[in-house]
Amino acid sequence: MKRAARCGALLVLWLATLGARAPEPPPDVPPSLVLQRYEEALASLKTPPFVIFEYSVEQSGLRNLEQVHRVYRSAARERDETLRVNGTPLKPPAVRVLQGPDRYDVARLAPKPGDYTFTFEKRAVVEGRPVYTFRSDIQKVAGFTVTRVDVDAERWLPRTLYFRSANGSTKGAGRVRYGPQGEYWLAAEASVEARTGAGKSARERITWAQYGFPQSLPASTFSPPRPQDSPSP
Repeated sequence: MKRAARCGALLVLWLATLGARAPEPPPDVPPSLVLQRYEEALASLKTPPFVIFEYSVEQSGLRNLEQVHRVYRSAARERDETLRVNGTPLKPPAVRVLQGPDRYDVARLAPKPGDYTFTFEKRAVVEGRPVYTFRSDIQKVAGFTVTRVDVDAERWLPRTLYFRSANGSTKGAGRVRYGPQGEYWLAAEASVEARTGAGKSARERITWAQYGFPQSLPASTFSPPRPQDSPSP
């Protein structure tokens, strides 16, 4: 009886898989139309007026480090709380109040037709989403260059940016992946591997999670931290 029940359960699972279709590449749309929709989607991007999220940082190579942060952001104002370092909670968290642009804002990093030349490469499925992949060649030399972009076939926004970077003798390559968060299009994961002129390598990976979009944030959120806000040594 037990064996029959097991076989029945396996049969149900097998039949269920028959109805599940693997994602397919997007339709064959002219590359010029894809780029037109891509440019329009970038121009109409919305930025959340208030956002809270967590991000995790993992570094290895030159130094090994793991951190978890919680961020409160409004326009160019940001409160960054370090919650854990190498698995150890900080009580209270270490607090930094910053002013400046979001370094991973997709509108800031995405290649634009005025700055890059795009060459269509393929239609594909990347991590479950249909995309159009373009090679992107920057027209002026820069320290940060997007070499390829996967354009999401549903939202027409960058799903993944593949990049190269250089700072003196240190050179690196990596990617930044984006995805939908409600009506917004925000960073989900970034990774980079770099090599110094001395031949040493370093790796970093950042993942974003727990996005929230409150109606407002108290003004005190962005006040400079008091001495007791910093963890004891």
